[in-house]
Amino acid sequence: MEKIKGFLKSKWAKRILAVVLIFAVGFGIFQYISKKKKSEASTNEETVQTATVIKSSIRNTISGSGTVSPIERYDIVPLVRGDILKSPFDVGDYVKKDDLLYEIDHEDADINIEKMQNNIKNQRIALEETLKDIRNLTIYAPASGQLTDFTLKVGEQAGKSKIGKITDVNTLIAKVPFNSSQISHIKEGQKATIGIEKFMMNVEGTVVSKSSVSQAQSLGAALYEVEIKLSNPGAIPVGTMVTATVHTPSGDMVSPAAGAIEYPEPVSLMSESSGTVKKVYVKNNDWVEKGQKIAELENDSLINSYERAQISLRDSELNLESSKKSLDNYYIKSPIDGVVITKNYKAGDTIEGTQSTTLMVVADMSKMIFTINVDELDIAKIKLEQKVEVEADALPDEKFEGRVTKIASEGVSQNGVTTYAVEVTIDEPGDLLPGMKVSAEIIIEESFDTLVLPIEAVGNIQDGYGIVYVKSDGTQTEGQPGGPSFDGQGPRGQRNEGQVQDGTGSQGRGNLPGGFGNFPEGTVPKRVKVGIKNDSQIEILEGLSEGDEVYYFANRASNFNQMPFMAPGGMGGGGARMQVNGPPAGGPRF
Repeated sequence: MEKIKGFLKSKWAKRILAVVLIFAVGFGIFQYISKKKKSEASTNEETVQTATVIKSSIRNTISGSGTVSPIERYDIVPLVRGDILKSPFDVGDYVKKDDLLYEIDHEDADINIEKMQNNIKNQRIALEETLKDIRNLTIYAPASGQLTDFTLKVGEQAGKSKIGKITDVNTLIAKVPFNSSQISHIKEGQKATIGIEKFMMNVEGTVVSKSSVSQAQSLGAALYEVEIKLSNPGAIPVGTMVTATVHTPSGDMVSPAAGAIEYPEPVSLMSESSGTVKKVYVKNNDWVEKGQKIAELENDSLINSYERAQISLRDSELNLESSKKSLDNYYIKSPIDGVVITKNYKAGDTIEGTQSTTLMVVADMSKMIFTINVDELDIAKIKLEQKVEVEADALPDEKFEGRVTKIASEGVSQNGVTTYAVEVTIDEPGDLLPGMKVSAEIIIEESFDTLVLPIEAVGNIQDGYGIVYVKSDGTQTEGQPGGPSFDGQGPRGQRNEGQVQDGTGSQGRGNLPGGFGNFPEGTVPKRVKVGIKNDSQIEILEGLSEGDEVYYFANRASNFNQMPFMAPGGMGGGGARMQVNGPPAGGPRF
């Protein structure tokens, strides 16, 4: 006993016990896994089903739901306050763009605009006067003649005053009397001959005026003064007495008495503006011509005043322009063709608020729109103008056709899922009303009168091809020329003995790995070209005909489409495993 106890306490005994314990635990796990696999194998056992190739329609769609709204909708909001004078449209009425919806009392606005217009007129008059003063800072001769009494000097201040006079000493005026019987025949512009007895000469002249009031003479006769202009020959002094003969259509009228020679009335030279004399171009007693520059003044204050007046006038004009535009706010017009769907204010009501007040709602009901959210995995399939089939909960007996009109460029993420907004437009909404809920199917692709099978019946779908199981026609290979070969050979021509996972290797019986069950005797795989597929069906483009029958395992669509295929056991010793990873050159080889 002591020896046994000693052995148990030894290092070797502990190691042996540890090994035994590990073996026991491992064996238990192995037993558990074996039972579980047997259970799963039993569960996975499925019966073979058949499907017949039929002609039908098939489509691939993306579904969603939303709430319809008019393609355009405007809340009519006032920008001014006041009493409503007119509101001719009611709910349900059709309105055209620019139809008058509301007219609001604008009397005060009209008065304000008139006041602004009057103010602008006054500002323009004042501005023009200031501009005239600026122009008058340069002084020009108003007439030709001799400048006298001229006093301007550079640097001095000049005001609005007379600064000299200009006399035309080259021209003389003879003031000669005529009697009442003559005066009626004398007219302005008639030629006359001036007799200068002192110098024993005659000079031609022109009648420039005649008086209408007679002047009594010492002889008691009434005489009228006639002014005759003549050129100064240079030798006739002012005050010389002369006679005149006026040549009229009625004959020559000879003055009954002599008259005196005078210079024409001098023209005053004025400074029309105030300022400092900057330059002087003439001096006293110079002969000047009409329009000749006499002097220049400067006045910075006047220039600044003019610029300020211009700015003030422009501000007033802008205010008037703004007020006129604001006047349009008293006439509220429809922004679109549409229907009045809501009306909150009528004629006689008073608008107290502005932006927060909705007078009415006008909507374009000719089209309806709604938005659905599409998952990021599907958004690439959505294209503009794709057809959309729409149904409304409130109108169960009606269907509507829509089209994709907008696709959001940016998605919205929520709870780890990103979706994109897709807008759908219904061009003929019929009885649809704003706010109705609708469900939609965007048609990604569809085909009519085509061959279809259940999606479970086609396996290993890659690059537009898939595999189906059909009854052999007596030949060993069911593939197309250049297609798959089921000769029991591996990729390098080596025979894949013992590859069947259930290990049966039975002759004439097809089988799949993992205990999926057995196909009927003589069943072979066949490669087919596929097209549109959805959750329940798939289109067959090549490889089968209408009425052909295929075999598949029910409820194994996901496994069947993803796992490698097994060629029937009867087609090679022990069966050949078939793995399709896309068609290599000349078609895939199995």
